[in-house]
Amino acid sequence: MTTSDTHPPVTTTNDTGDTGVQTTTSGDSTGASETGTSECNAATPLDPACTDPALPYCGPDGSCVPCGAIDCGVVTPATPSCDAASGKCVQCTAAAHEACGGATPICDAATAKCVGCTRHDQCDSKACQLKTGACFEQVLYVDRGLPCDGADGSMELPFCEINDAVAKIGAGDPTAVLVKANAIAYSEQIQVAAERTLAIVRLGSGTAKLEVGALDSLVVNDNSVVYLDQLQISKGDVSKGIFCNGGSMWIDRTQIVDRKGLGVEGLNCALRLRQSRIYLNLGGGLKLTGGSVYLENSFIVSNGGSFAAVSGVVLSNGATLNGLYTTLADNDGKAGVEDSLDCSNAGPVTLRNAILFGQSAATSVDCANATAIRSVVDAMALKGADTQLIDALDPAWFVSPETGNFQIKAGMPFEDVAVWMTGDPLVDYDGDPRPKADGDPDYAGADRPK
Repeated sequence: MTTSDTHPPVTTTNDTGDTGVQTTTSGDSTGASETGTSECNAATPLDPACTDPALPYCGPDGSCVPCGAIDCGVVTPATPSCDAASGKCVQCTAAAHEACGGATPICDAATAKCVGCTRHDQCDSKACQLKTGACFEQVLYVDRGLPCDGADGSMELPFCEINDAVAKIGAGDPTAVLVKANAIAYSEQIQVAAERTLAIVRLGSGTAKLEVGALDSLVVNDNSVVYLDQLQISKGDVSKGIFCNGGSMWIDRTQIVDRKGLGVEGLNCALRLRQSRIYLNLGGGLKLTGGSVYLENSFIVSNGGSFAAVSGVVLSNGATLNGLYTTLADNDGKAGVEDSLDCSNAGPVTLRNAILFGQSAATSVDCANATAIRSVVDAMALKGADTQLIDALDPAWFVSPETGNFQIKAGMPFEDVAVWMTGDPLVDYDGDPRPKADGDPDYAGADRPK
């Protein structure tokens, strides 16, 4: 308590009529009252006496204060950052995210809490382990346009082929492979050994093309986890674009197109395709034996042919499919292989907010455990809640189906068929926003019209 010079002397009169001067003292201006009491116990920064949400802590002078007047890292170690707007200690802020790391490396500004990454571009390494939420920390670089002499995978001396980088990754050594797009395609088969965790992500702009001749372009082996982002796997002979054997893959914004062989094959593999396209692969689109596939904002279109053993999607041995905002159209298979969905002892198959059309309604679907919800389809076998049945595909519905562009035009029979639900993707195939309120109507299929 200190003497204040802001209060004038008070003149008093005693019982004998004598006058005198009485001085007063003021309370500490930061919290103590004029009677000498404090708002809170300075020895207890979290004193419950501080009930004002904007002044939740007890400062060293016994007054209730915002977080800026204390050391959050000492007082509340679990929430070491100060949010000046609220006055509270929080886990992190945009300017202070030191508490974030491991499986929660990103600061969510809305909640001021550390969360897992959900996109590759959120990470400094440009690659996210989407399965766990952790950012990749180790990085190797690939650039076909630079000399290969002395290449070590550094930014200064990048490898010339993607597989050169992948071959350097050991078990238990999660690594991101950042691939520079070039006019010349990468041409060596990528072999991912068992028990690896890696990402292959395009760096910068342009098209990062993988064109392998007589071999499967990308092979993923037992228990490996592989993330692909913004690649184009094309050309090639009767080999497969991707063969996943007992691993798991997240395939984002990737094109598997224009191959003589099969687009994707999985054997007891967990596949996730988002904002991707499997198009014009003469050996068929997707074949899955065991395992599971999740399709979101993706196209499987114009694959197979009248002699193809795989059409759009072929599932067997308990394989499951969950398709959300997916377009399956214009695929074809040989006699006995149905165009859109062909199942043999498959597990549950569910399409929601989808479009599905084969070469004809009669040859489109043979899948006993399949259901379509809020979709537009050609097969009575898929008829589910709020699903519309139309017998035949009309090319005029789409922008340019002859070139593989099955994005829909405005005003076609897909409008307001779908319903957006909480947790559904916020954008469509090419990044245009979808509705954001639970229960809002939307377009069926992978893409909204422009």
